[in-house]
Amino acid sequence: MVSPRQRQASILISCLCFVLFYEIYDRWQPQDSPEISGLTGETLRGYGQEKEKESDTGPYNNCSITPSTAVATTSSFHYWKKRPRPKKSKPIWVASFPGSGAELFRSLITSITNQPTVDAAITKNCVRSHAVACKTHWPVMKESIGFPDPEASHGYFQRDPPYATRAIVLLRNPANAIPSWYNQIWEARVKATFHSKQAPYMNWIRWSRHRGRIRERFTQWIDLIIYWLESPYYTVDVFVPYEQMIDAASGPQLLGKVAMSLLESQVATVIPPNRTADLECLWNSTVQQKATMKRSEHKYQPSYTSEHQQLMLILLDEFLLEVSYREDLVSILQGYRREIEHNLVIED
Repeated sequence: MVSPRQRQASILISCLCFVLFYEIYDRWQPQDSPEISGLTGETLRGYGQEKEKESDTGPYNNCSITPSTAVATTSSFHYWKKRPRPKKSKPIWVASFPGSGAELFRSLITSITNQPTVDAAITKNCVRSHAVACKTHWPVMKESIGFPDPEASHGYFQRDPPYATRAIVLLRNPANAIPSWYNQIWEARVKATFHSKQAPYMNWIRWSRHRGRIRERFTQWIDLIIYWLESPYYTVDVFVPYEQMIDAASGPQLLGKVAMSLLESQVATVIPPNRTADLECLWNSTVQQKATMKRSEHKYQPSYTSEHQQLMLILLDEFLLEVSYREDLVSILQGYRREIEHNLVIED
């Protein structure tokens, strides 16, 4: 007859065997889960875009980066070919207003980390996906499963912070981001391939001329920045202007700042920010690759009314006063203001 002590010992041994098996399985399973296998595309939750196919050739194949080129981390050196799983690092949030070029930015992060990034809107758990960065449109799109807001995740952040306390915010001139987001919604409505077509001109006119619509979107753009800037849980380490990110003169240098931010956030396996030649090569390869995936039918520049223009300028002026203490953000916003004031296409 089995004694209670023997029964307890048997249960304990079974539990230890299960834990050991799970650890071995987790360590040796394939690098990419089905959720993050397509690093260069996404499906926005609720909008039905098709996933873009991942390129067969990564950016490294075009650059002089070899296994002998060590990639500095906060504690050790890894090699590009091995692609270690960053199990001990916490993913950093990459927040952006929809239509701001988040997919290109995710590809750039992958190019300098050799690790996957994920979209909080379609991934159940960014931490368990072993991603280095987690894309979110919070609070504009609150269907995000990742819950950057600790209060929405029932205080999980306070008990055991699963994400890096730093964050990166990707910006784009709202006069361009708003029609880009509208175009994504239109593509989903007509079941077109993501980033393949531009909505007909009259569709944009009817949508944008609807009373209060531009004000609503512009306010959401501001609210997203305010949320991340004033969050008591995260610190915005760097603002990344999309316009500078895609510029050949400023893009590689900006990528170096992103690499430094990732290092300071203890994100594993980043190329050193001072390795200028490698950063330039990876930037060129990534941006050129994504450029071939952009819409081929870009026939017009979305227009606004003079009333829209004045509204944007007023809202930006008020916002500039509110964030005057953050010089890097003010510089970006002032550039957007000049563009809206002098280069906006007006059609009353």
